[in-house]
Amino acid sequence: MISKTVIEVKEFERILKRIALQIIEKNINRIESLAFIGIRKRGVPLAKRLASYIKNTEGYDIPVGELDISLYRDDQTAISNEPILSGTEIDFSFSGKNLIIIDDILQSGKTARAAMEAILDHGRPESIELGVIVDTRTRTLPMSADYYGKRLPISKKEFVRLNLKEFDQKDSIEIIKRGE
Repeated sequence: MISKTVIEVKEFERILKRIALQIIEKNINRIESLAFIGIRKRGVPLAKRLASYIKNTEGYDIPVGELDISLYRDDQTAISNEPILSGTEIDFSFSGKNLIIIDDILQSGKTARAAMEAILDHGRPESIELGVIVDTRTRTLPMSADYYGKRLPISKKEFVRLNLKEFDQKDSIEIIKRGE
């Protein structure tokens, strides 16, 4: 596999700050009703970082929940016959909340669909939106991100890998060509 780094650390930070500002601008009159739900694994630290940026900018603490969608994936057997459960941790009520699902990459839309299904099993929020760092424009389901950092259209012979300092010791985004 051949990889090409397309986003380095400084641009990655700018992307996160830009998404936080988009969220603030769109929700300025209802910021107190916002809550983030990070999809495990990489969506969780991204949600926490975005909440931190908004706290530093607006002074408002946005609650952050952690969502495990393993049992909601309709393609689970293609991933693994035995899903590894990480647990869902949400310690606030969805009632009256405008939830923003945070994930790293929007590809097929299956993860976002699974997340919405899982959220609705936990309660009924006022609204649900989606925020991602990368939108690959490779949808198989009619999903779109309300907030995104970068559009990176890719071919079927490529995939995007998002590296996070919490897991990979650096923040970066790579496009990887699949083996022939």
